[in-house]
Amino acid sequence: MCVFSGLPSRDVTHSLTPAACIFLATACSLVCLKFAAVPYGVSAAAWFVALAYIAMTSVSPWAKRLFLTAATIAVSIGALEVLLWAVYAFRPVATWRYSESFIVRDDVLGYAPAKNKRILAQLIVRDRHLYDATYTLDQDGHRVTPSGSPSTSCVVFFGDSYTFGEGVDDSQTMPWIVGAESGLSAVNLGFSGYGPHQMLAALEANRNHRIIRCQPRAVVYQAIGEHPSRASGYAPWDRHGPQYVATAHGLASNGHFDDHVQELVAIQLTKSYLFEHYLFYASPLVVQRSRLFSDIVDASRRQVNEQFPNAAFIVIFWNDPSGVSAGAAHGLHERRINVRLVSEILPGYPENASVYEHSPYDRHPNAAAHRLIAKDVIRNVLQ
Repeated sequence: MCVFSGLPSRDVTHSLTPAACIFLATACSLVCLKFAAVPYGVSAAAWFVALAYIAMTSVSPWAKRLFLTAATIAVSIGALEVLLWAVYAFRPVATWRYSESFIVRDDVLGYAPAKNKRILAQLIVRDRHLYDATYTLDQDGHRVTPSGSPSTSCVVFFGDSYTFGEGVDDSQTMPWIVGAESGLSAVNLGFSGYGPHQMLAALEANRNHRIIRCQPRAVVYQAIGEHPSRASGYAPWDRHGPQYVATAHGLASNGHFDDHVQELVAIQLTKSYLFEHYLFYASPLVVQRSRLFSDIVDASRRQVNEQFPNAAFIVIFWNDPSGVSAGAAHGLHERRINVRLVSEILPGYPENASVYEHSPYDRHPNAAAHRLIAKDVIRNVLQ
Protein backbone atom coordinates (compact mmCIF):
# COMPACT_ATOMS: atom_id res chain seq x y z
CA MET A 1 0.00 0.00 0.00
CA CYS A 2 1.11 3.52 -0.80
CA VAL A 3 -0.69 5.25 2.06
CA PHE A 4 0.71 6.05 5.50
CA SER A 5 -1.25 4.54 8.34
CA GLY A 6 -1.96 7.91 9.88
CA LEU A 7 -0.52 10.88 11.66
CA PRO A 8 2.03 10.10 14.39
CA SER A 9 1.11 10.21 18.06
CA ARG A 10 2.67 12.80 20.42
CA ASP A 11 5.22 10.36 21.86
CA VAL A 12 6.98 10.01 18.51
CA THR A 13 6.85 13.69 17.55
CA HIS A 14 10.00 14.80 15.75
CA SER A 15 11.00 11.17 15.10
CA LEU A 16 10.85 12.00 11.39
CA THR A 17 12.50 15.07 9.91
CA PRO A 18 10.76 17.05 7.17
CA ALA A 19 13.33 15.76 4.70
CA ALA A 20 12.51 12.17 5.67
CA CYS A 21 8.79 12.80 5.23
CA ILE A 22 9.31 14.27 1.78
CA PHE A 23 11.58 11.36 0.83
CA LEU A 24 8.98 8.80 1.93
CA ALA A 25 6.17 10.61 0.10
CA THR A 26 8.30 10.80 -3.06
CA ALA A 27 9.18 7.10 -2.86
CA CYS A 28 5.54 6.22 -2.35
CA SER A 29 4.55 8.34 -5.36
CA LEU A 30 7.05 6.57 -7.62
CA VAL A 31 5.76 3.16 -6.53
CA CYS A 32 2.17 4.27 -7.06
CA LEU A 33 2.90 5.52 -10.58
CA LYS A 34 4.04 2.01 -11.42
CA PHE A 35 1.45 -0.11 -9.64
CA ALA A 36 -1.57 1.82 -8.31
CA ALA A 37 -4.89 1.92 -10.18
CA VAL A 38 -5.34 5.59 -9.22
CA PRO A 39 -1.70 6.61 -8.89
CA TYR A 40 -2.18 10.34 -8.37
CA GLY A 41 -5.03 9.81 -5.93
CA VAL A 42 -2.98 7.50 -3.72
CA SER A 43 0.14 9.65 -4.09
CA ALA A 44 -1.85 12.70 -3.02
CA ALA A 45 -2.93 10.86 0.13
CA ALA A 46 0.72 10.11 0.93
CA TRP A 47 1.67 13.74 0.41
CA PHE A 48 -1.23 14.89 2.58
CA VAL A 49 -0.02 12.76 5.46
CA ALA A 50 3.60 13.87 5.02
CA LEU A 51 2.76 17.57 4.75
CA ALA A 52 0.28 17.46 7.63
CA TYR A 53 2.91 15.75 9.80
CA ILE A 54 5.45 18.46 8.95
CA ALA A 55 2.87 21.15 9.78
CA MET A 56 2.03 19.58 13.15
CA THR A 57 5.67 19.25 14.14
CA SER A 58 6.74 22.71 12.93
CA VAL A 59 7.51 25.33 15.53
CA SER A 60 7.15 28.34 13.27
CA PRO A 61 3.53 29.55 12.79
CA TRP A 62 4.17 30.52 9.15
CA ALA A 63 5.60 27.06 8.45
CA LYS A 64 2.50 25.46 9.98
CA ARG A 65 0.23 27.54 7.74
CA LEU A 66 2.35 26.86 4.66
CA PHE A 67 2.44 23.09 5.07
CA LEU A 68 -1.24 22.88 6.11
CA THR A 69 -2.16 24.77 2.94
CA ALA A 70 -0.02 22.39 0.88
CA ALA A 71 -1.64 19.41 2.61
CA THR A 72 -5.10 20.78 1.80
CA ILE A 73 -4.15 21.16 -1.86
CA ALA A 74 -2.80 17.61 -1.93
CA VAL A 75 -5.93 16.07 -0.43
CA SER A 76 -8.14 18.11 -2.79
CA ILE A 77 -6.23 16.84 -5.84
CA GLY A 78 -6.42 13.30 -4.50
CA ALA A 79 -10.17 13.56 -3.98
CA LEU A 80 -10.65 14.81 -7.55
CA GLU A 81 -8.54 11.98 -8.93
CA VAL A 82 -10.54 9.35 -7.06
CA LEU A 83 -13.85 10.95 -8.06
CA LEU A 84 -12.88 11.02 -11.75
CA TRP A 85 -11.62 7.45 -11.53
CA ALA A 86 -15.00 6.38 -10.12
CA VAL A 87 -16.79 8.15 -12.99
CA TYR A 88 -14.74 6.51 -15.75
CA ALA A 89 -13.61 3.20 -14.25
CA PHE A 90 -16.94 1.35 -14.25
CA ARG A 91 -17.99 2.00 -17.81
CA PRO A 92 -18.09 -0.98 -20.18
CA VAL A 93 -14.68 -1.54 -21.72
CA ALA A 94 -14.19 -2.81 -25.25
CA THR A 95 -11.62 -5.59 -25.63
CA TRP A 96 -9.83 -6.24 -28.91
CA ARG A 97 -8.64 -9.80 -29.39
CA TYR A 98 -6.32 -10.98 -32.14
CA SER A 99 -5.47 -14.49 -33.25
CA GLU A 100 -1.77 -13.70 -32.84
CA SER A 101 0.58 -10.80 -32.26
CA PHE A 102 1.34 -8.81 -35.40
CA ILE A 103 3.27 -5.79 -34.10
CA VAL A 104 7.06 -5.59 -34.38
CA ARG A 105 9.56 -2.94 -33.27
CA ASP A 106 10.73 -0.60 -36.02
CA ASP A 107 13.55 1.92 -35.59
CA VAL A 108 12.09 4.27 -38.20
CA LEU A 109 8.42 4.27 -37.20
CA GLY A 110 8.67 3.04 -33.61
CA TYR A 111 6.58 -0.04 -34.36
CA ALA A 112 5.05 -1.57 -37.45
CA PRO A 113 2.83 -4.46 -38.59
CA ALA A 114 4.53 -7.80 -39.11
CA LYS A 115 4.96 -9.27 -42.59
CA ASN A 116 3.00 -12.10 -44.21
CA LYS A 117 0.32 -12.46 -41.55
CA ARG A 118 -3.38 -13.29 -41.59
CA ILE A 119 -5.05 -12.06 -38.41
CA LEU A 120 -8.50 -12.70 -37.04
CA ALA A 121 -9.61 -9.64 -35.06
CA GLN A 122 -12.55 -9.61 -32.64
CA LEU A 123 -14.18 -6.87 -30.59
CA ILE A 124 -15.85 -8.04 -27.39
CA VAL A 125 -17.86 -6.02 -24.88
CA ARG A 126 -19.28 -7.82 -21.84
CA ASP A 127 -18.79 -11.22 -23.50
CA ARG A 128 -20.69 -10.07 -26.60
CA HIS A 129 -19.02 -10.14 -30.01
CA LEU A 130 -19.49 -6.87 -31.86
CA TYR A 131 -17.50 -7.88 -34.91
CA ASP A 132 -15.06 -10.36 -36.42
CA ALA A 133 -12.72 -9.16 -39.15
CA THR A 134 -9.75 -10.57 -41.05
CA TYR A 135 -6.56 -8.56 -41.58
CA THR A 136 -4.13 -9.79 -44.25
CA LEU A 137 -0.61 -8.33 -44.25
CA ASP A 138 1.61 -8.67 -47.31
CA GLN A 139 5.35 -9.21 -47.68
CA ASP A 140 6.00 -5.56 -46.79
CA GLY A 141 3.79 -5.58 -43.72
CA HIS A 142 1.09 -3.51 -45.45
CA ARG A 143 -2.58 -4.37 -45.38
CA VAL A 144 -3.39 -6.00 -48.70
CA THR A 145 -5.05 -4.06 -51.50
CA PRO A 146 -5.84 -4.94 -55.13
CA SER A 147 -2.75 -5.01 -57.35
CA GLY A 148 -4.32 -2.59 -59.83
CA SER A 149 -3.16 -2.04 -63.39
CA PRO A 150 0.28 -3.14 -64.61
CA SER A 151 1.40 0.52 -64.69
CA THR A 152 3.46 1.96 -61.86
CA SER A 153 0.84 4.62 -60.96
CA CYS A 154 -0.64 4.26 -57.51
CA VAL A 155 -2.41 5.95 -54.63
CA VAL A 156 -0.59 5.99 -51.27
CA PHE A 157 -2.51 6.18 -48.00
CA PHE A 158 -1.13 7.26 -44.62
CA GLY A 159 -2.96 7.33 -41.31
CA ASP A 160 -3.85 5.23 -38.29
CA SER A 161 -6.42 2.51 -37.63
CA TYR A 162 -9.01 4.50 -39.61
CA THR A 163 -6.85 4.00 -42.71
CA PHE A 164 -5.62 0.53 -41.81
CA GLY A 165 -9.26 -0.52 -41.42
CA GLU A 166 -9.84 -1.56 -37.81
CA GLY A 167 -12.91 -3.78 -37.61
CA VAL A 168 -13.50 -4.31 -41.34
CA ASP A 169 -12.33 -7.02 -43.72
CA ASP A 170 -9.59 -6.39 -46.28
CA SER A 171 -11.99 -5.68 -49.15
CA GLN A 172 -13.98 -3.19 -47.04
CA THR A 173 -11.10 -0.80 -46.30
CA MET A 174 -11.06 2.59 -47.97
CA PRO A 175 -7.67 1.99 -49.70
CA TRP A 176 -8.87 -1.35 -51.10
CA ILE A 177 -12.04 0.20 -52.52
CA VAL A 178 -10.09 3.08 -54.09
CA GLY A 179 -7.72 0.61 -55.74
CA ALA A 180 -10.47 -1.73 -56.89
CA GLU A 181 -12.66 0.97 -58.41
CA SER A 182 -9.97 3.27 -59.83
CA GLY A 183 -7.83 0.59 -61.44
CA LEU A 184 -4.74 2.01 -59.74
CA SER A 185 -2.50 0.20 -57.30
CA ALA A 186 -3.21 1.26 -53.72
CA VAL A 187 -0.60 1.25 -50.93
CA ASN A 188 -2.03 1.18 -47.41
CA LEU A 189 0.64 2.52 -45.03
CA GLY A 190 -1.81 3.18 -42.22
CA PHE A 191 -1.57 1.32 -38.91
CA SER A 192 -3.25 1.42 -35.53
CA GLY A 193 -2.04 4.21 -33.25
CA TYR A 194 0.00 6.04 -35.87
CA GLY A 195 0.13 9.81 -36.22
CA PRO A 196 1.57 12.31 -38.71
CA HIS A 197 5.08 11.76 -37.34
CA GLN A 198 5.06 8.20 -38.70
CA MET A 199 4.06 9.55 -42.11
CA LEU A 200 6.89 12.09 -42.15
CA ALA A 201 9.43 9.53 -40.93
CA ALA A 202 8.35 7.06 -43.63
CA LEU A 203 8.62 9.72 -46.35
CA GLU A 204 12.06 10.79 -45.13
CA ALA A 205 13.18 7.15 -45.17
CA ASN A 206 11.85 6.67 -48.70
CA ARG A 207 14.77 8.37 -50.47
CA ASN A 208 15.81 5.12 -52.14
CA HIS A 209 12.19 4.01 -52.70
CA ARG A 210 12.44 1.61 -49.79
CA ILE A 211 8.80 2.09 -48.81
CA ILE A 212 6.96 3.56 -51.82
CA ARG A 213 8.11 1.78 -54.97
CA CYS A 214 5.44 3.08 -57.34
CA GLN A 215 4.76 6.55 -58.73
CA PRO A 216 1.89 8.06 -56.72
CA ARG A 217 -0.81 9.99 -58.48
CA ALA A 218 -1.96 11.05 -55.01
CA VAL A 219 -0.83 10.76 -51.40
CA VAL A 220 -3.76 10.74 -48.97
CA TYR A 221 -3.32 11.26 -45.22
CA GLN A 222 -6.35 10.53 -43.04
CA ALA A 223 -6.22 12.43 -39.75
CA ILE A 224 -8.27 12.50 -36.54
CA GLY A 225 -8.36 14.99 -33.68
CA GLU A 226 -6.12 12.81 -31.52
CA HIS A 227 -3.16 13.05 -33.90
CA PRO A 228 -1.70 16.28 -32.43
CA SER A 229 -1.31 14.60 -29.03
CA ARG A 230 0.28 11.52 -30.61
CA ALA A 231 2.75 13.69 -32.50
CA SER A 232 3.64 15.38 -29.19
CA GLY A 233 4.51 12.09 -27.48
CA TYR A 234 1.43 11.47 -25.35
CA ALA A 235 0.63 8.00 -26.72
CA PRO A 236 1.83 5.33 -24.23
CA TRP A 237 1.98 2.66 -26.95
CA ASP A 238 4.31 4.81 -29.09
CA ARG A 239 7.26 5.30 -26.75
CA HIS A 240 9.83 4.60 -29.49
CA GLY A 241 8.04 6.65 -32.13
CA PRO A 242 9.89 9.30 -34.17
CA GLN A 243 9.99 12.70 -32.47
CA TYR A 244 9.92 16.05 -34.24
CA VAL A 245 10.32 19.40 -32.52
CA ALA A 246 9.79 23.00 -33.57
CA THR A 247 13.00 25.05 -33.54
CA ALA A 248 13.93 28.60 -34.51
CA HIS A 249 14.99 27.22 -37.88
CA GLY A 250 11.85 25.15 -38.46
CA LEU A 251 10.85 21.57 -37.81
CA ALA A 252 13.66 19.19 -36.85
CA SER A 253 13.98 15.46 -36.19
CA ASN A 254 14.86 14.71 -32.58
CA GLY A 255 15.40 10.95 -32.55
CA HIS A 256 12.72 8.95 -30.74
CA PHE A 257 10.41 9.90 -27.90
CA ASP A 258 12.07 7.49 -25.48
CA ASP A 259 15.47 9.11 -26.08
CA HIS A 260 14.40 12.02 -23.87
CA VAL A 261 13.26 12.42 -20.28
CA GLN A 262 10.37 14.67 -21.40
CA GLU A 263 8.68 11.60 -22.85
CA LEU A 264 8.75 9.86 -19.47
CA VAL A 265 7.15 12.91 -17.87
CA ALA A 266 4.47 13.09 -20.58
CA ILE A 267 3.55 9.43 -20.17
CA GLN A 268 3.34 9.74 -16.38
CA LEU A 269 1.06 12.76 -16.73
CA THR A 270 -1.39 10.74 -18.82
CA LYS A 271 -1.96 8.51 -15.77
CA SER A 272 -3.70 11.41 -14.05
CA TYR A 273 -7.45 11.45 -14.61
CA LEU A 274 -7.50 15.19 -13.92
CA PHE A 275 -4.80 15.86 -16.51
CA GLU A 276 -6.13 13.42 -19.10
CA HIS A 277 -9.72 14.66 -19.09
CA TYR A 278 -9.33 18.36 -18.24
CA LEU A 279 -5.86 19.96 -17.97
CA PHE A 280 -4.75 18.24 -21.18
CA TYR A 281 -7.26 20.39 -23.07
CA ALA A 282 -6.11 23.73 -21.71
CA SER A 283 -5.93 26.20 -24.57
CA PRO A 284 -2.13 26.83 -24.54
CA LEU A 285 -1.41 23.09 -24.68
CA VAL A 286 -3.96 22.54 -27.46
CA VAL A 287 -2.46 25.38 -29.52
CA GLN A 288 1.07 24.04 -29.03
CA ARG A 289 0.13 20.51 -30.08
CA SER A 290 -1.91 21.74 -33.04
CA ARG A 291 0.99 23.85 -34.29
CA LEU A 292 3.40 20.91 -34.15
CA PHE A 293 0.84 18.67 -35.86
CA SER A 294 0.37 21.16 -38.70
CA ASP A 295 4.14 21.63 -39.07
CA ILE A 296 4.63 17.87 -39.42
CA VAL A 297 1.86 17.54 -42.01
CA ASP A 298 3.29 20.51 -43.93
CA ALA A 299 6.76 18.94 -43.89
CA SER A 300 5.22 15.71 -45.19
CA ARG A 301 3.61 17.64 -48.04
CA ARG A 302 6.99 19.11 -48.95
CA GLN A 303 8.51 15.63 -48.95
CA VAL A 304 5.80 14.44 -51.34
CA ASN A 305 6.33 17.46 -53.59
CA GLU A 306 10.08 16.81 -53.73
CA GLN A 307 9.92 13.06 -54.27
CA PHE A 308 6.77 12.89 -56.39
CA PRO A 309 6.28 16.24 -58.17
CA ASN A 310 3.21 15.00 -60.07
CA ALA A 311 1.38 13.68 -57.01
CA ALA A 312 -1.43 15.50 -55.22
CA PHE A 313 -1.26 15.66 -51.42
CA ILE A 314 -4.55 15.73 -49.57
CA VAL A 315 -5.65 15.42 -45.94
CA ILE A 316 -8.95 13.79 -45.04
CA PHE A 317 -9.76 15.17 -41.60
CA TRP A 318 -12.33 13.68 -39.23
CA ASN A 319 -13.59 16.97 -37.81
CA ASP A 320 -15.88 17.25 -34.80
CA PRO A 321 -17.19 20.15 -32.66
CA SER A 322 -14.30 19.96 -30.15
CA GLY A 323 -11.71 22.70 -29.76
CA VAL A 324 -8.95 20.16 -30.39
CA SER A 325 -10.39 19.28 -33.78
CA ALA A 326 -11.01 22.90 -34.70
CA GLY A 327 -7.46 23.91 -33.76
CA ALA A 328 -5.89 21.15 -35.83
CA ALA A 329 -8.05 21.91 -38.87
CA HIS A 330 -7.31 25.63 -38.57
CA GLY A 331 -3.56 24.96 -38.59
CA LEU A 332 -3.86 22.91 -41.77
CA HIS A 333 -5.88 25.61 -43.50
CA GLU A 334 -3.38 28.28 -42.43
CA ARG A 335 -0.63 26.35 -44.22
CA ARG A 336 -2.83 26.09 -47.33
CA ILE A 337 -2.89 22.32 -47.19
CA ASN A 338 -5.58 20.66 -49.27
CA VAL A 339 -8.06 19.37 -46.68
CA ARG A 340 -11.27 17.43 -47.16
CA LEU A 341 -13.38 17.53 -44.01
CA VAL A 342 -15.28 14.33 -43.31
CA SER A 343 -18.33 16.47 -42.60
CA GLU A 344 -18.23 17.34 -46.32
CA ILE A 345 -18.14 13.65 -47.27
CA LEU A 346 -20.44 11.79 -44.88
CA PRO A 347 -24.04 13.07 -44.85
CA GLY A 348 -25.11 14.07 -41.35
CA TYR A 349 -21.63 13.86 -39.84
CA PRO A 350 -20.71 14.66 -37.07
CA GLU A 351 -24.25 15.14 -35.69
CA ASN A 352 -25.16 11.56 -36.64
CA ALA A 353 -21.68 10.09 -36.26
CA SER A 354 -23.07 6.83 -34.86
CA VAL A 355 -24.34 5.91 -38.34
CA TYR A 356 -20.73 5.62 -39.48
CA GLU A 357 -19.26 3.85 -36.42
CA HIS A 358 -19.05 0.21 -35.44
CA SER A 359 -20.77 0.82 -32.11
CA PRO A 360 -20.76 3.21 -29.12
CA TYR A 361 -17.83 1.14 -27.80
CA ASP A 362 -15.79 1.41 -30.99
CA ARG A 363 -15.77 4.72 -32.84
CA HIS A 364 -13.79 3.41 -35.81
CA PRO A 365 -15.48 3.92 -39.19
CA ASN A 366 -17.64 1.05 -40.37
CA ALA A 367 -17.77 -0.39 -43.88
CA ALA A 368 -20.30 2.21 -45.05
CA ALA A 369 -18.02 5.08 -44.01
CA HIS A 370 -15.02 3.48 -45.74
CA ARG A 371 -16.99 3.16 -48.96
CA LEU A 372 -18.27 6.76 -48.97
CA ILE A 373 -14.80 8.17 -48.30
CA ALA A 374 -13.29 5.96 -51.00
CA LYS A 375 -15.88 7.26 -53.49
CA ASP A 376 -14.97 10.81 -52.53
CA VAL A 377 -11.24 10.16 -53.05
CA ILE A 378 -11.90 8.76 -56.52
CA ARG A 379 -14.24 11.59 -57.48
CA ASN A 380 -12.47 14.62 -55.95
CA VAL A 381 -8.80 13.58 -55.86
CA LEU A 382 -8.10 11.13 -58.68
CA GLN A 383 -10.47 12.53 -61.27
